[in-house]
Amino acid sequence: MSDEELLEYYNEYVASRTCLMSVDDKYSVEMLSGFADQAVKDGLITDTPKQRAAVTKAVVRAEFKAVVAGGNVKGYTTAATLLNHSLQDYPQKMLCPSGSGIAAQIGRSSECTSIVNSFKKQVRGKNITSKTVTGTATLKSTTDLHLAFNKVSYQVVGKKYKGKWNLTITFTDRYDFETQAWRNSMTDHVAVTAINNYAAYAQSIGAIVPYDIKVFVVTSF
Repeated sequence: MSDEELLEYYNEYVASRTCLMSVDDKYSVEMLSGFADQAVKDGLITDTPKQRAAVTKAVVRAEFKAVVAGGNVKGYTTAATLLNHSLQDYPQKMLCPSGSGIAAQIGRSSECTSIVNSFKKQVRGKNITSKTVTGTATLKSTTDLHLAFNKVSYQVVGKKYKGKWNLTITFTDRYDFETQAWRNSMTDHVAVTAINNYAAYAQSIGAIVPYDIKVFVVTSF
């Protein structure tokens, strides 16, 4: 059963409840538990803890796929990409090489500019040909970066050749879902309610799985 079919099945179950039910009720853990009961009755799953957990996780993931779609519509494409990558059981480490869209976006940010300017100050007037700098930064100059990364670690490796400094900046982060940031950036009531009710729960049941990410930015001066 596809995500769309499962979500339709879940919505049909929700619709069969009371018409007085609130949107918050639809996105409740109690409703998910009742849906698992219904899935057993309908023969969609067998009555085992493993199958019940699997169908619950699948519904929550399908709901967050809708959040991903909403993020893309609003132009939060990087944040949506990172969230979507977490909606699988074993997300691989994400590597974004220099020249990729995500690396270019960070490279254009005011935070990256500040890192480069700081490096310039540290090497100005010194008779050195290489230098490494490490630190942390909060990427919040755009909503997309704030949702995708927020606080990151970075390492700047600089080498000077024929009077020109070539820098490779490696940004590292551990991705997990930032409930507050997404809630403040989304305006659709249904999406916000799903985020409020499911975010922590989604990670606890493995519907959202944290993973490591590295982004490489190459620049020179």
